[in-house]
Amino acid sequence: MTTAPLRRLPKLDERLQLIANCVPKSNLAIDIGADHGRLSCYLLAKGICKEMIVSDISADSLKKSEQLLSLHGLTHLAKFVVADGLDAIDRSVDAVIIAGIGGKTIAGILSKHERLCNAKLIISAQTDMPLLRKELCDISYVMHRETVVKASGRYYTILEAFRGECSYSPRQLYIGNNLTADDGLTLINYFRWRKDVVSSTRDHNQPIYLEWLEEELRHAENRYKSNDI
Repeated sequence: MTTAPLRRLPKLDERLQLIANCVPKSNLAIDIGADHGRLSCYLLAKGICKEMIVSDISADSLKKSEQLLSLHGLTHLAKFVVADGLDAIDRSVDAVIIAGIGGKTIAGILSKHERLCNAKLIISAQTDMPLLRKELCDISYVMHRETVVKASGRYYTILEAFRGECSYSPRQLYIGNNLTADDGLTLINYFRWRKDVVSSTRDHNQPIYLEWLEEELRHAENRYKSNDI
């Protein structure tokens, strides 16, 4: 039985709260790149995860997680591991959370996918999302849903994936599959932001990327208008 926290839980920002909402009820989950440990603390205190592997490549960062969980009387439910990515997994887990890292780095982490077994993946990458989506497909993970959220003035996508065979078009790898948000306006503003970012680059694929984003923006605006009627 989960021990009740000794004091008020640390507040999660919009991004971490959305990640927490995507984590299934689990006997064991792993938080890779846990850093401050707020997410692990929340998941254990709320009973969403019975136990957790709390991992970071930095011993100093992991110490912060251990101190926070100790403050809330939760250390007996956690195993703290200094490790590189999936190397921290020593037994079957139900969910793998990787957040706050670049997409290229996460794609490299997922190359050891045999350690994942059939775990659900919840990923929030800072960059290189098309590369990450391709890696997921290559290791036989289906992108179930990507949810857009705005936190601290920046847009993020939280990607949920499950084991399965898949095939995605270049457009799906670039835009995302089943992209959604809590409200239509967030999605509209996200596509506008993406267009501005792409417009400032010199990528040779810029014209086609802008065309795809403009089409997605129009679809999002039309859905938003229809819902207002």
